[in-house]
Amino acid sequence: MIQSVDRAFSVLFAIASSGDSLSVAQLARDIDLPRTTVIRLLNTMQEIGVIAKNGQSDHYQLGEKILTLLNHAAGEEQLEVMVQNAMQQLSAETGETIYYCVPSGDEVLYVSQINARHAIQMEDWTGRTVPLYGTAVGKLQLAFSPPVKQEAYLSQPLAQFTPLTQTDPEKIRSELDTIRRNKSAWNRNEFEASVFAVAAPIFTNDQELIGMLAIGGPEFRLKDSGERYENLIKSAVEKITSRLK
Repeated sequence: MIQSVDRAFSVLFAIASSGDSLSVAQLARDIDLPRTTVIRLLNTMQEIGVIAKNGQSDHYQLGEKILTLLNHAAGEEQLEVMVQNAMQQLSAETGETIYYCVPSGDEVLYVSQINARHAIQMEDWTGRTVPLYGTAVGKLQLAFSPPVKQEAYLSQPLAQFTPLTQTDPEKIRSELDTIRRNKSAWNRNEFEASVFAVAAPIFTNDQELIGMLAIGGPEFRLKDSGERYENLIKSAVEKITSRLK
């Protein structure tokens, strides 16, 4: 064990556990170290921003870097809870398969899935990835990617997954424009035959795409419910986005 690291974390834990700022004397007592040692630790930790002085006093509190890290972790937990709640609600309202996906480089990663309440089921895509075209979630990621990334992606050869897969870059660009306006995307037999899906994006307050919700199912079930399902999923992600802090 590296002694200085252990002592630094002891300082952080002591301040975090107190729920308030602590003085040098209180910290020295709580972590059982000489005051001079505590002062040296505090000076270093203050320089790197993990602790900060409370005003002009000799009391110290958690610094901006630690608070940012904690807020980020809390935000991820908040997002996960909201996404799972939205998925459960969409499952109850549609009875179809519900997916949650996140960007993963030049692909989309399926993070979680709730299966349909029907005899005919979609396969489990959890942990798998799909390209940025031919799929509803992939089109969303591509649509909200920087233009340079879009052009780089569309400049490469695009495989034909089904007879309906769109591989013409110009036509894909036109569809991406529509997706950005509507904030939703469709896959109609473009990745797998007889499979439909509709997806909507989840943004941060800074308009960064951080995830996508999708409803998927066989064509014969989704084809006539398209507008209703699109409205449901857009409403679900708008609620999530509005609550993200």
